[in-house]
Amino acid sequence: MLLWIGVIVAAIWWITQAASSQRNQSGPPTRASGTLREVLDERLARGEITLEQHRELRKALEQ
Repeated sequence: MLLWIGVIVAAIWWITQAASSQRNQSGPPTRASGTLREVLDERLARGEITLEQHRELRKALEQ
């Protein structure tokens, strides 16, 4: 009887560890590096800024 309780507890522990490990790995990807111009281009592509804002900010980056 104690053996079965131990097996059940071990199985529950293993499942929770596997689930928590998966959650940590499935988060959003992080951007380790990237130039400011690349970030600016991505923001334009996502529609976060207008073309005019993109031009102004790019001009400011070049100065």
